Amino acid sequence: MAKGDHLYIKMNGYTHHRIDCGDETVIEYGGGVKGMLYGKNKVQKVPLKEFEDGKKAQVRNYEGKANSADLIVRKAESRLNENDYSLSTNNCEHLATWCKTNTHKSDQVEDKVAMVGGCGTVHITLGAMFVGAALYVDYKNDRKRKQLERPEEASSRTPKADYREGRGDD
Repeated sequence: MAKGDHLYIKMNGYTHHRIDCGDETVIEYGGGVKGMLYGKNKVQKVPLKEFEDGKKAQVRNYEGKANSADLIVRKAESRLNENDYSLSTNNCEHLATWCKTNTHKSDQVEDKVAMVGGCGTVHITLGAMFVGAALYVDYKNDRKRKQLERPEEASSRTPKADYREGRGDD
């Protein structure tokens, strides 16, 4: 592994992605599932060993179609402390791919969406769960943004009250 590498580890049902800084640290969209559910995932720099957590990191090969190592790390560093995670549109793979290629994409997301497109009940159920989780996280992030914009209004209201009174988030 080297500076600027797009690293990933296989988890249960997905892969987690990061950028190698070349100094035994990596930059990632971290926070795990709990962070995702509570809108606390942010771009952070962590020790490589913490990223691997007993698993072996692998390097994604871009066959010469990548930015220089210095630019990749600078791009990753430019996003440190960002807290705009979205499972479907701005996840760890989106970040690592963008740093490497200037293209904001996630093969995992595209594969899951394609899987839902025509592969039977099991895949539709899994896809619905994936989309449901993404929508929930996006909802939580939107609520958080609205609270920052209108703290006096948001603190006195609950989602149930908004729904009953026809003021749900659209």
